Amino acid sequence: MKLRLYLFFLLLTHCALALWHPDHTLMWDDEASVVWFAKNYNREGKIVAYDRQNIFSYRNGQLIDNQLGYNNPPVDIYYAAAVIRKFGDSDRVLRIAFTLPGILALLMYLGCLRKLTDEDNTWFAYTATLLTLSVNYLLIEQNVRYYSLNFLFAALSLLATLNVIGNTTKRSRIFWLLLQVAALYLLFLSHSLAAVCWWAMCLWLMYRGKVLRFSFRHRLSVTIAAANALLFVADAYFFISQNSLNRPDLNNRDNWIVKYRKLAEWLFVDLNALNVLPLIAALILLLIFLFRRKTLSPAMKTLLEAETIFLLLILILNPQPTSASAHFDVRYLYIILPLLYAWTAYLLTVLHRINAWGKVAAITATGIFVCSTLFSCIPSPDGPRLLLPSYIEERSKPFPTAYSALIQYIHQHFDGRKKILTLPGYHNTVLLRYVPELIELTNTLDSATTPLSHRTVDSLNMHCLYIGACKPDYVFQFGSTETLADYPFKVTDFRFSDTLWIYAAEVDITRPELFWHSFGPRALSDSSRQALYIFHD
Repeated sequence: MKLRLYLFFLLLTHCALALWHPDHTLMWDDEASVVWFAKNYNREGKIVAYDRQNIFSYRNGQLIDNQLGYNNPPVDIYYAAAVIRKFGDSDRVLRIAFTLPGILALLMYLGCLRKLTDEDNTWFAYTATLLTLSVNYLLIEQNVRYYSLNFLFAALSLLATLNVIGNTTKRSRIFWLLLQVAALYLLFLSHSLAAVCWWAMCLWLMYRGKVLRFSFRHRLSVTIAAANALLFVADAYFFISQNSLNRPDLNNRDNWIVKYRKLAEWLFVDLNALNVLPLIAALILLLIFLFRRKTLSPAMKTLLEAETIFLLLILILNPQPTSASAHFDVRYLYIILPLLYAWTAYLLTVLHRINAWGKVAAITATGIFVCSTLFSCIPSPDGPRLLLPSYIEERSKPFPTAYSALIQYIHQHFDGRKKILTLPGYHNTVLLRYVPELIELTNTLDSATTPLSHRTVDSLNMHCLYIGACKPDYVFQFGSTETLADYPFKVTDFRFSDTLWIYAAEVDITRPELFWHSFGPRALSDSSRQALYIFHD
């Protein structure tokens, strides 16, 4: 009874935090692109990279084809389009709509963790605390992207997997098996790479649960194999029809040895930076596994095996270009984060059970873990940050961002549609979201290297997209990473208009990744990166 009341309190707190001021900042570029594509879908009846004024020319047009189709899993766009048709396209509505699947997924994850922790009340209580009060989870689930939908489909498929293992009646097992396959398919349509790794983890759990065997005489195994064969065919059809391997933006200059060395290092460093699995906790678990393996509970061994399978596969299959990165693309890891909290919680449980002082130490450590990055920054020179208190302060004190300052500037100074050049170019998607009628994108395509045919661009009368084809009316330069020196224009070709001294203009401080998210205004040591520079013809 006490555990249920405590769990209810945690869930109530999580919901309050998740739904509080969801529109405290404007959307960042990836969120904005989902909304832009969703509105195009509602207008055209298909996902198209054209809003009748601009095309999605991000990354030199490498994410779209000559029919202006978009080479990305579509589920988040379909979901956003449905929300917009029913409730409108305000930031508040959309962020709440994407938060709700995250909350529903949280309930399912807790149901899974209850089973995976072998109904150990103490271990489950610590795991539930770390997960429901996780600032990571809160930041991720609120994004208008596939993240919360991934949470939902992953949690549902895992819950179905565990119920296939736990049920004994044929009818109930068939029901949960069909639900598992359906959820895995939706996960594949939302994020194909994460889905493949999650699928392998679920199959491993079924094997460990002795409902999947390598025997044609075992009827349940044959049924599971048949269902998964159908899933494979459906996934393969989607993968081939979408031409998913056609991603020139993922070209990597690193050889495979350098690539995997970087990825392995980044994986552990970034799980530590996300405050999910501190390096000190990972080291303790590794030592226990190597030298005191027999002391681990069977449930913990199963968790370690299953999650290690996911992490190894995501490491091996990760397509990110390490030559142009500095972090593991942690978006691939989001669906496993709720389960990784159980690893840290297991160590807290061991500490809790030592004696009375151990219990006090475990509860104190939990509070520190939820409210700060103290444990995660122990091997880091950056120093600790506050988490939950900073999250609450951020939501109670909305602040201007580079995007909100620029949108305000455009409304104040544009008396009609203007040709613009934005540096770096990924900021364009935010302008497409908020002021599409006032901007014409220019100088975003390299005519020699873009995969888009000239016929496609010219048919839309958008030759100004080619670099150097048109001189923009306005140049918006975020920070100093990319400047006009990279283009066939000179600074002297333009008049300096204004400098918006905005918080970390060069850095997208509202992204959900904990190592980038700033929780409010943040000054940079290099003032040139702090400003948004505006030039006009």
